[in-house]
Amino acid sequence: MKYILLFFLLFSTINSFCAKNIINDLEFDSEIFNPKVTFENPHSSIEIIKLLGKIQDIGARLEITSRFLENASTSEIRTFYKEFLKSNQEAHKYDRKILFMIEFRLLNQEDPESLMRFLWHLNDFSDGFSKDSWDNFIVACIMFSISENEHRIKLDISDNKNDDENKLSPDPYHAMEKAIMLSDSAELHYLIAQVFRQLAYTNVKAHKIVVLELEKAEAILKIQNIKSYKLFLGKEINFLRDFIELYKFYKSDPPFYIEEALYSKMAELNEKDSIALNNLADLYLRYNTKIKQAKKALDKAISIDGNNPAIIDTLGFYYLKTGDIKKAEKTLLKAISLKPNMEIAHVHLAELYYLKGESDKNIQQYEKLIKLSPDNPEYFNDLGYQLAESGKSLSRAIALCQKAVMLTKGKPAFLDSLAWAYYKNNEFEKAKENIEKAMSEEKNEKFIFYHAGEIYFKLKEFKLAIQNFNEALKLYPEWKEVTKKLGILILLEEKDISEEQAIKMWR
Repeated sequence: MKYILLFFLLFSTINSFCAKNIINDLEFDSEIFNPKVTFENPHSSIEIIKLLGKIQDIGARLEITSRFLENASTSEIRTFYKEFLKSNQEAHKYDRKILFMIEFRLLNQEDPESLMRFLWHLNDFSDGFSKDSWDNFIVACIMFSISENEHRIKLDISDNKNDDENKLSPDPYHAMEKAIMLSDSAELHYLIAQVFRQLAYTNVKAHKIVVLELEKAEAILKIQNIKSYKLFLGKEINFLRDFIELYKFYKSDPPFYIEEALYSKMAELNEKDSIALNNLADLYLRYNTKIKQAKKALDKAISIDGNNPAIIDTLGFYYLKTGDIKKAEKTLLKAISLKPNMEIAHVHLAELYYLKGESDKNIQQYEKLIKLSPDNPEYFNDLGYQLAESGKSLSRAIALCQKAVMLTKGKPAFLDSLAWAYYKNNEFEKAKENIEKAMSEEKNEKFIFYHAGEIYFKLKEFKLAIQNFNEALKLYPEWKEVTKKLGILILLEEKDISEEQAIKMWR
C-alpha cells in the first residue's frame, strides 16, 4: 500500500517538475581552471569516449560530458551510455558523476515509474559518498534540476520521521552543503556559485551564498595562478552586475555586500578605474561605514580623474559626513558648476543646508530637483515637508506631499509628511487620518510616533499622545523634547496642571 501511495504522490506532483538540467547550464570555464586543456566539442559517442580517456581533470571531464549531453541526440547519448559502461566494466572504476549525468539526460520525467527508479538509484549512490565534494555537487545539481524553486520531492508520508525507508530522495541543500564544506577546489566553488546564481532569481537568500562561494574560489586562485585569478575576476564582476540589475528590475536597492564586492573587484581588476573607486567610496559614505577606506578610495580616484564632477561630488559628500561644512559646501558647488544638472550633488547640497538650518536654500535645492526629476516622489515629499516645517506655502506643502503619497501608493514616510503638513495647517482631523495610516504600516520610525503624539495632543486625546511619545522614546531614549512633553502630559493626567497650563508649557 505504501508504494502505491508513493507512486500516486509522484504522479500528482509530476507537473511541478522542471526538465531543465542545471548541469548543462553551468559554465565550467576550462580557460580559467584548466588552461592546459583544449578540445573541440565532441560530435559522436566515439569522440567523447576518446576524449574522456585522455582527460584526467574532474572539471574538464564534466565539462566535455556536459557539452556533449547538451547537443547530442537521444540515440547518440544512449550509444555513449553503452560505450561508457563497456569502457568501465568494473563497478568500482565507474565515474559515477558522469554516469548520473547521462542517466538524468535520458530520464523521462513524465514517467513516474522511471523517475522513481532513478531516484532510488541516486539515493543509493548518495548513501555511498560522504567525502567526495564533486559527488555531493552532482547529486545536488540533479536534485535541484528535478525540483526547481525549492519544490522538493517529498516522499516521506510516514508519521515516523526517523523511518529512513521513506526518505527516498537526497536533500539537494544538504548535498550542496557537504560539497561546500569538503571542497578545496576553486573550480567547484565557482560552479556552486553558478548553481545558486540560478536559484537566486527566485530566492534572494541564495545571493549571499553566491558571493561567499565566489570569494572562496577567488582566494584559492589568487594563491594558485595569478593569470587565472585575473580571468576569474572578470567572471565574478559579471555575476555581481547581473545581481544588481536584478534588484533594479524589481525596483529595490541591492544589498551593501553585493555592491561592495562589485566595486572592490572592479577596482582590483583595473587599478585605473576611477568610477569603481568613486562608487566604492560613495557606498561607504551612504551606509556611514568604513569612512577611512572611503577617503582612501576617493584620494585614489581624484589622483586618476580629479576633474570628474561625480568624484568631486563624492568628495563633498565625504566632507559633509565628516562635519567639515565649509569644505563640503565649496566642493559641492564646484561639482554643480561643472555639471549643473547633476541630481545627486543638489541632493547633497540640500542636506547640507538642512543641517545648517538654512531652510530657504534647502527649499531652493528641492525646487531645482523637482525640475530635474519631475516624477521623483522623494523630492515632492522632501520639499513638501520642508515647506511645512518652515510654515511657508502650507497649501503647496500639502499638495506636494499628496503627490508623493499618490506616486508611491501610500508610503508610510510620505503619509507622515502629509500628516505633518495638515498639522501645520491646523487641519488636525486630516492629520490624524494620515498619521494613523502611516503607523499601521511602519512600527519602527520614531518621527511617526512623535508626530502622532503632537497631533493627538492638539485633538486633546491625551492618552494616545502619551502612548505614542512612549513609543518614540523606546526607539530614541535620549530624545529630550519628547521626554519633556511626556512629563507635561503625565502632570496633566494626574491633574497637577490644567489644560491651559499644559498648552503654555508645551510651547
